[in-house]
Amino acid sequence: MMNLDKNLVAKRFRKSLTTYGKNAVVQRHMTNRLGEFIKDIPLEHADSVLEIGCGTGFLTEYFIQNFSFNRYVANDIIPECADYVDMISPDVEFLEGDVEELALDEKFDLIVSNATLQWAEDLKGVVSKLNNMLTDRGVLAFSIFGNRNLEQMSKILQRGLKYYSVDQLRELFSDYKILLIQDEIIKLNFESPIDVLKHIKFTGTNALTEYRWSKSGLKNFESQYKRFYTSSEGVYLTYHPVYVILEKTNS
Repeated sequence: MMNLDKNLVAKRFRKSLTTYGKNAVVQRHMTNRLGEFIKDIPLEHADSVLEIGCGTGFLTEYFIQNFSFNRYVANDIIPECADYVDMISPDVEFLEGDVEELALDEKFDLIVSNATLQWAEDLKGVVSKLNNMLTDRGVLAFSIFGNRNLEQMSKILQRGLKYYSVDQLRELFSDYKILLIQDEIIKLNFESPIDVLKHIKFTGTNALTEYRWSKSGLKNFESQYKRFYTSSEGVYLTYHPVYVILEKTNS
C-alpha cells in the first residue's frame, strides 16, 4: 500500500475530466449495477440524497432519471465537477471537498457513492462518518474496488492502492446491518500494454505517484505485460467492482 497524495489524486482526475466519460466504461457499468441494487432495497423514504465523489455525473444522472427525491447534494473534491452536474440538472446542489474532511451537520435518507471510496485513507472511518449523517433507517450504498482490481499493474509495478477482499469488507462492516455485499470480475481487452496505460490515464486512475517512464522501464513493462496477460484480442486488464449497501446503525 502507498501513502495517498490527495492533491495528486485531484490533479490527475481533473486532467481526465474531458476523457473520463468515453473511457470509464467499467465505472459506467458500476453506476447501473449499483442503481439496480438500490432499487431492490426496502427504502422507507429517500427525500434527501447525498452523493460522494460525483465526478462527471454518472450516478447523478442515473438518479435524476430513475428516482424521486426532494433534494440531491453532489460532492466532489474537484470544483470543476460542479459544471458537469449543473448540466445534468440545475437543481442538484454541489458540495466541494474531501469526504474525509467534510464537516456536515445535516442528515440524509440515502448516501450513495460510485467508484470513489477506494481513495479513502480510512475506509472504516469514512463509513462511520457517513453512517452518522444518515437519518434513522437511512441507507448507505456504494461501489468500491476489490483486491483483484488492476492486479496486472500492481504485480508488474509493485505499487497500488490498498484494496479489500469481500471477506475483509464483511469484517470491516460487521457492526452494521449489511443489506448487500456482492462483487464481480470484469476484464477489458486492449490491443497493447500502451493502450492499457492510456486507458488508465484517461480515467484518472494513475493518481498514486508522479511516475515518469524511462525508455527501458516502458519496454520492460510492455514485455512483462505481454508475457503474462495476453488475450485473444491483445492484452487484458482486470477490474473488481464490489457493491455494498448498509443500513443505518446507532451502535
